[in-house]
Amino acid sequence: MPSRSPQTPDLKISIIDPLSPSLSSIAALELLACEDDGHRCFIEPPFDRISEERRVARSTQTLKRELSDPTITAYQAHLPDGSLVGASIWMKEKKLSMEEMREETFYEPDEDEESEEEGEEKDTGWTGLDVQFCMRYWASCSMVRRECFDGKEKDKEWWYLKQLFVHPSHVHQGIGSALVACGLEVADRERVPVALESTSGAVRLYEKLGFEEQYRCEAELSEGGWLSRPGMVREARQA
Repeated sequence: MPSRSPQTPDLKISIIDPLSPSLSSIAALELLACEDDGHRCFIEPPFDRISEERRVARSTQTLKRELSDPTITAYQAHLPDGSLVGASIWMKEKKLSMEEMREETFYEPDEDEESEEEGEEKDTGWTGLDVQFCMRYWASCSMVRRECFDGKEKDKEWWYLKQLFVHPSHVHQGIGSALVACGLEVADRERVPVALESTSGAVRLYEKLGFEEQYRCEAELSEGGWLSRPGMVREARQA
C-alpha cells in the first residue's frame, strides 16, 4: 500500500480500524472538508441543521456502521506531526442477479421517526437531513452505476470510491491522489475496475489517474431542479 506522496513525502497512510477511538475525528474532518461540497446543502439544508456536536456524533455512528461491513475498506492520511488531513472510503461491489437487485433496499425511516415526543423533537439519525432527496440520490447513483457495469460482460465486480475528503488547509498537496492510489493499487492487484461519482472540481484529478466519464448520476432536488454528477470508471489493469 502506498504511504507517500511526491508532494508530501512524509505523509503516512493507514487503514482505518473500525474500533479506533479516532473515528469521531475522521467524522469531524469529513464534515469540515465537505462543507463547500456542491450537494451538501441539498442533503443537509443549512436552515434545518442540528448542532455541530450532534452532526459529528451522527457521522461517527455512520462511519462505524460502514466500517463494520466486510466489503468496505477505508484509509486515513496523517502528517508527520500526527495531524489527520484526509481519508477515503471504498466499497467492493459486484453484479447482482435480478432477485438480489429486488432485495437491495435503502433504509428509509418510518413516518413517525421524525415525530415530536413530550414537546421535544425525537432525535434520529435522519434529523436535519432531506430524507427524500437522500433516497433519490443514493438510489439513482447505485442504479446507473450497476447499469454501467451490466454492459461490461468481463467485469463481475469492481471497487467503488464512496468518499474522498481532504482538510481544506491541505488541498492541492497530493493527499487526495495518494488516498485514491491506495484503492487503485488494490484494484490493480485484483485486476478489477474502479468507479466513482465526481464533483465538477475533481474531474481533472480523476482523469489524470485514468478515469473516464461513463455514466451520469442525477436526482431531482426537493426545491426543484436537478443535481447531476459524472460517474467515472477506471478500467481494470491487466498484468
